Amino acid sequence: MDSSRACGGASARSVGAVALAACLMCAAGAAQTVSVTVRSGNAPTGIDPDVRVLALPLGLPPPPPFGPEQFIDAQAAPNAYVPVPHSAWKQGLSTDPVARWVAVTPDAASVEPPSGLYVIEFDLPGPLIASASMDIAVAVDNTLGSSNNEGIYVNGVALAGTKAGPGVDKEVDYIGLDITNLVHAGGNQLYVYNQNEQGPGGVMFSATITATPLITWTDLGQALAGSAGSPELTGTGNMVAGALAQLGLTSAKPFSPSWLVIGYSAIDAPFKGGVMVPEVNLAFGLTTDFFGDSSFGGLWPAGVPSGFTTYFQWWIQDAAGPKGFAASNAVAGTAP
Repeated sequence: MDSSRACGGASARSVGAVALAACLMCAAGAAQTVSVTVRSGNAPTGIDPDVRVLALPLGLPPPPPFGPEQFIDAQAAPNAYVPVPHSAWKQGLSTDPVARWVAVTPDAASVEPPSGLYVIEFDLPGPLIASASMDIAVAVDNTLGSSNNEGIYVNGVALAGTKAGPGVDKEVDYIGLDITNLVHAGGNQLYVYNQNEQGPGGVMFSATITATPLITWTDLGQALAGSAGSPELTGTGNMVAGALAQLGLTSAKPFSPSWLVIGYSAIDAPFKGGVMVPEVNLAFGLTTDFFGDSSFGGLWPAGVPSGFTTYFQWWIQDAAGPKGFAASNAVAGTAP
């Protein structure tokens, strides 16, 4: 093993988060979180190609609580219009000057258009989501939401406390809304409900969704049996900045010197009668315990590029191996 690449010998407990972060910063790159911004008014005038709107009754009383059918109908509804804004309407959002007003009709600033349930889609990477939040700014004529319904929904689920208005010249901002349990990898829908009670009506909004996907661990096999059988390596946790990522070794020879090999690519090279799966970019010297187990972990560093795969394999000094060594299976962890 190339000692020039090793991070030195130590017990599993003495190799902490600091060492892990320092070594893995070799792979530093783009941020792992993904931010997606969606807005109303995706054309200067005419039809908004990205926003659809389900027309709802004008005036009072407001519609009853929404059910699944309203959200399904909104997805298949006609596209919203980008009208010439009313002179009293707020001109642009402080968080997104590109956003424009949208409405159910093209002349919404000069007539009494219906209320509307607006929907726009956004995509999130996967395969799973570790966390997600949303910042959204809204201006509305007449109200955001009504007595029976909230003003903002994600995938058909209401976000509590999102009723506002009237106030056509004002902006309402909701910051850090936790939507982790409401979203999934792939296509999602943001709904904004504008209740128009009388006169001109429409809505302007801009939302930024920030998400962190979960890691994917993959078992690559290639274990080499020793005195206790085939050592087993498992990876747990998320390769997201600040999250705990851990590697656990079991079924190895007790009280034996061992090396956790970490590589930024796979080479599958013949080694000691087995297969060295990772390129040897890093190697941590550790010792198995009474049970033939060992562990290694720490807080994952910031800056590891999204989609970057790291390869891990544990090699154990063991006379029962073909050439004095046994090896665990290799695992690959892919950062979101």
